Amino acid sequence: MKTTVHVETIGYFWAENIENTTTSPDSLNGNQKYITNTNQAVPYINLNLDVPLYSEDRNNFKSLLNHISRKGWPKSEKPDVVTDQKVLNAVAVGADIPIRLTRIADIIFMWIEKENQDATQQNYEAVFKNFFTKNTEEKAAKCSKKTIFQSRIAGVPFSNILYSGEVDAIDGQCIPTIHIFFSLLSANNQHYNFKVIRSATNTLNFWENKSAQFFWDSVFGNISTLVVGTRTGEKETDPKTRDPLFYPELSIYKLEKFSQETLPLQVAKFAARPRSTFQSWSIIDGEARLKDFFKLIKSTVTTNGDYFVYSQKEEKSIVQKLNDEGDDTRNFILQSIPN
Repeated sequence: MKTTVHVETIGYFWAENIENTTTSPDSLNGNQKYITNTNQAVPYINLNLDVPLYSEDRNNFKSLLNHISRKGWPKSEKPDVVTDQKVLNAVAVGADIPIRLTRIADIIFMWIEKENQDATQQNYEAVFKNFFTKNTEEKAAKCSKKTIFQSRIAGVPFSNILYSGEVDAIDGQCIPTIHIFFSLLSANNQHYNFKVIRSATNTLNFWENKSAQFFWDSVFGNISTLVVGTRTGEKETDPKTRDPLFYPELSIYKLEKFSQETLPLQVAKFAARPRSTFQSWSIIDGEARLKDFFKLIKSTVTTNGDYFVYSQKEEKSIVQKLNDEGDDTRNFILQSIPN
């Protein structure tokens, strides 16, 4: 079963103000052969390396607003909603994460004020990604690359949901196109994302706690192939690093790939195992959460200047009105949107 969420990749941009330059996600390097044929033995990938993480540009929402303030609306179309991929993911999986909402110039803006980011996990996944994308002659990027998406969701009362996110890699080059208001690259290639896990994909932990998040991240990131690496822990805590396996500590020892469509099928298969206590999630559940959320937002955030916070407690939605005085993000929105 495929989702009714339609996602279009609009283009790519640098998080920082790099004028007169275009960009695209990194291309896969020669190590793509391990993705093409996952039966081929992959070398252990040492994750105990430091990769620069540019915290100042990790905020997809503010990066998008900053870019719009310089380039204008994509396709010269004023959207109904402007947000961040992480917001849409959180709604679809039913995560208990407060979401800020405001209406300005008849557009609803949505963002997560405080993100709980695991710096160690981010570093692991940056190392994993670099194994498949980095070339020895490349210079380190000074900021991250972002992707702009447009989404339409069946049954949702908004036809133009504009948001930004990050794509780890593409399988080839992109064809440059120039738009009168938006100088971006239009992708004709498949998107890849790289995830690192500790609990293997044959365990309850993965399918219960990770699979839904990975699926909706793939949907809203327009990801065709998700590459998952299972890692070891430290020698003191992980028996796999000792006799008889002797896997290196803090290393990828298993590589798997999933297409977006196969994740829901495999999670249902895992839940159907004899004596399984795991209740499978479904695409329909996530789509229903998205529809309910946007219907609630449309009926609540109705007046320019409205400012709310949305939260979810045990499947119950709560929308609370806020005072907008001195709010940095809301002031940033006011300064960024085109006239």
